[in-house]
Amino acid sequence: MDRPGADARSVLIVDDEPAAVWTLGRILVQAGFEVSTCLGAEEAINLLGEQSFGWVITDISMPLVSGLGVVDWVRAHCPETRVIVITGLGTRALRDIALRRGVYLYLEKPIDPDLLTSAMADPGSNTGFVGVMDDVNLLDYLQMIKAIRRRGIIRIVGRTGESAAVFLDGGTVRHAECGDATGREAFFRCLDLEAGSLSVQPWTDPPVESINVSADALLLEAARRQDEAARDLVTGAVQEAGVP
Repeated sequence: MDRPGADARSVLIVDDEPAAVWTLGRILVQAGFEVSTCLGAEEAINLLGEQSFGWVITDISMPLVSGLGVVDWVRAHCPETRVIVITGLGTRALRDIALRRGVYLYLEKPIDPDLLTSAMADPGSNTGFVGVMDDVNLLDYLQMIKAIRRRGIIRIVGRTGESAAVFLDGGTVRHAECGDATGREAFFRCLDLEAGSLSVQPWTDPPVESINVSADALLLEAARRQDEAARDLVTGAVQEAGVP
C-alpha cells in the first residue's frame, strides 16, 4: 500500500504504559506536534505500514516485540522517519546498540520535555540556541546537539561549583575546557562532572582549537576509559580480598 508523505510535525508514540503515552503526548501537542499513539510495537508497525510519520518515539522494553523491532522496521521501510528511543532501563550497551541501528536520539526516562522538544524543533537548522536545564545528563545533551548538527557552546556548572565548557560544531568537538585543563582531558573531565546545570549558548569561535575530533570518536574513547576503570576497580578489589 502506498503511504502518503510524512508531515514533519507528525509523531507516533509507542509505549505499553498508557500513563507514559499520555504524558509524552501532552508535551508534544503543547509544542505544536500532531500526535498518534500505540500501546505496542506490533500495533505501531501495522500503523506505520499505512501512514507516514515525521517522527517515531518508542520505548524499548515492551512485550512481544521490543522497541528495537520498531527501529529496524522503520529503517527498512521508511528511512526518512526519525526515530527517538526512550527507556527506563538504560545501559551503555543498550545505548550503543540503539545508536548503531540509526536512531536519531536515545533518551533515558524520565524524559526532560525541554531536551526532547529542542531536539525535535527544526532539526536541519545549523543555528545556535540558548537554554538552561538542571540535572540533565551531559551525554544526552551532547548527543542531541550532535544529532541535529547544531553549533553551540555547552557550559557546565558542577554541583560543587566547578565550571567547564565544550565547543561543539555539529558533530565535531572543537575545544573543551575544565578547570585548568583543555583539549581531550578537559572533555573527559566534563563527562565526569556531576552537573548542577547545563546551558547551551550561541556559537562563537573558541579561544583555541584544542581538539577538532568527532564527538562520536570522543564518546567511544570515554566509554573505553570507563570500561578500563571498572576493570581496574574489580581487579583491585579481588587482589585486596586475596582471591587467587
